[in-house]
Amino acid sequence: MKTDTRKRWQTSHRVWWFFRPPAGSAAGELFLVLALGLGATGCDRAARLWSHEAAGVRTLSRHRAPVSAVAFSPDGGSLASASGDVIRLWNVATARELRTLSGHSANVDAVAFSPDGRWLASGSEDSTVKIWEASTGREVRTLVHTDWVSAVAFSRDGDWLASGGKDASVHIWEVATGREVRSLAGYTEVLALAFSPDGQWLASGSRGLTELWEVATGRELRSLVGHTGIYDVAFSPDGRWLVSASHDNTLKLWEVGTGREVRSFVGHGQGKFLGKPFGEVLAVAFSPDGRWLASGGWDGVVKLWEVATGREVRTLAGHTELVRDVAFSPDGRYLASGSYDRTVKLWNLSTKP
Repeated sequence: MKTDTRKRWQTSHRVWWFFRPPAGSAAGELFLVLALGLGATGCDRAARLWSHEAAGVRTLSRHRAPVSAVAFSPDGGSLASASGDVIRLWNVATARELRTLSGHSANVDAVAFSPDGRWLASGSEDSTVKIWEASTGREVRTLVHTDWVSAVAFSRDGDWLASGGKDASVHIWEVATGREVRSLAGYTEVLALAFSPDGQWLASGSRGLTELWEVATGRELRSLVGHTGIYDVAFSPDGRWLVSASHDNTLKLWEVGTGREVRSFVGHGQGKFLGKPFGEVLAVAFSPDGRWLASGGWDGVVKLWEVATGREVRTLAGHTELVRDVAFSPDGRYLASGSYDRTVKLWNLSTKP
């Protein structure tokens, strides 16, 4: 569901969370401190940047529209955020904006870095996918759909790029040439894509179900049925599990080899739009060690879960509108969340207050 919640607002407050994970965690002691400070902005491009350094926490607010997607570069040094029709690249260590990528003519709904960090792909409601040179911001090529593009994903070796959207199909492209290799059809609308870590499988999420495809042949491996609609999918780092975020306000963990549903994660509440309640989980990500999940939804919070048990570890409140995307940095040190309140929160997970 694409919803425009642009408006003027002004608020200022600070929220702090302290969290120690269970004994034996690979991350050792984990401290999350969320410092939130929001200032008034309108819809002009001269939005202000607020950076809160307390306890190593930063809030990136230089967005003129809702933030729809976030992605870390493979080396963890940069963060991409999509807002309106532009993409901003940030230095993670300093929270400094590096460059703005402009070229789309409508909202950008998805971003992804290539595994080597050389390229950044973006999918937009202007019915195109663009590939950018990350180091310069140069637009390299444009790939054309017939309708909105809602999801993009690179294969592990960086040779292929998958894209999907409202044209009810998944397209797989050769990155080096822009040639379309194959098209996987039969959807109502594609909202999420993810390649397995070994590059053999592609997971796609649509309004009705999650499907697994064999990349080399385009053969459908299996359908994972149990949700009422899928907004996001993610493979575990070892490729054994797949998690899906859904319209039914739950996360589900699936065993990739069998398609068996392992467990559901329930805990997100309802948010409101135009005065009506909405309860949907919009984003999910695995931590690099595979032990934790982060999720975001219409209730405007980020939740942390223990994968092995399904236990909710912590709810991180602070965003004033829905959380559209979440991402762990490759080293697990940071967690980023992008929200329709026009901010990205960058939490240092290793800094003790």
